[in-house]
Amino acid sequence: MKGTVFCFFRETPERVNLLNGQGDAAQGSYLFAGADRYAAHGWKADFNLNHLPHPKVRAAGNILSRLFFKAGGYGGDFATVLTNLRRANRADVVFSTVDTVGIPLAFFRRLGLLRRPLVYMSIGLCERLDGMRDAYLKRRQVKSLQQCALVAGYGWEEVRRLQLLLGPGCPTRFMPFGVDVESWQPRGATKTVDVLSLGADIQRDFSALKAFAARNPARRVKIITTDDHRKQSGQMPPNVEFAGLVPLSLVAQEMAAARVIALPVRENTYSGATTTLLQAMSMELPAVVSSVGAVREGYGLKNDRNCCLVAPGDAEAMAAALEKLLNNPEQAAALGKAARAHVKADLNWANYVNRLIELLDFAAGGS
Repeated sequence: MKGTVFCFFRETPERVNLLNGQGDAAQGSYLFAGADRYAAHGWKADFNLNHLPHPKVRAAGNILSRLFFKAGGYGGDFATVLTNLRRANRADVVFSTVDTVGIPLAFFRRLGLLRRPLVYMSIGLCERLDGMRDAYLKRRQVKSLQQCALVAGYGWEEVRRLQLLLGPGCPTRFMPFGVDVESWQPRGATKTVDVLSLGADIQRDFSALKAFAARNPARRVKIITTDDHRKQSGQMPPNVEFAGLVPLSLVAQEMAAARVIALPVRENTYSGATTTLLQAMSMELPAVVSSVGAVREGYGLKNDRNCCLVAPGDAEAMAAALEKLLNNPEQAAALGKAARAHVKADLNWANYVNRLIELLDFAAGGS
């Protein structure tokens, strides 16, 4: 064995249930960043979710996080990090999968309390740093991040900006996300929805579907999202149906019932509706997605070849792309087939895990 990697995840009911032998085991690899496959590459995985914070530690961590926010910086899940710091220091590499644990880990790394090499996976860090009110705290945050063995990200533009921000002394890597092409296969379901859009990410822009729905009153549009997104989208035409979020195990069923997947996203560095896009492409579904910085490069997306790309915020372009696919089912089917072929060749789950193992190997080699 190469050693142990201690993985810090955001605490969610789905992950905790899986560790307790409950929930949908088929989603385990995705929810735990492929950790079920690490052993085949020589890494033993341990998790913070095996050791949840005591209520008193959680309360103290929340106070510390609020103090950071109040001062103009960013806090995070300090309770989880403090609870697991000793165990993390016994590992060979520490892997932070999300900023809520990554920011405290980088802070403790700079203080010398975390002594093992830290691989930091950034998901929206640039936007968080841009939102920091205090310039001094922002500089200190950057110095903390520079103590990482490696900073990686799933968004092309996010990594490009982090490279400039952190400088040559901090290795920074772009790592495309992946999808399990066996779990996300084409299904011969009856098509009951013309356009399906779904997701809870704050960067989703469902209002961009208004123009299409208004111009095509006979087409059924379904949006699966949060109440907040529904309210933010404003008044929609009557042929638009809003539905609440569904469990991950039911997402494929919802997608399979749609003729076209629409994923409008606001311009940003880290989120291109990436996970949902790859799932739809793997299911051989034609997808229209905003060409934001997160996916504009690095994912091999080609307009009219494996998906349809439209400028973010351009509701007319989104409407035209959806109309083109719905009015040309043969073209839509060909696009879907090309999409699945592309995901199978390069953006599959095995490649994702292999790329992640390369990051762990790099960090361990520099320790």
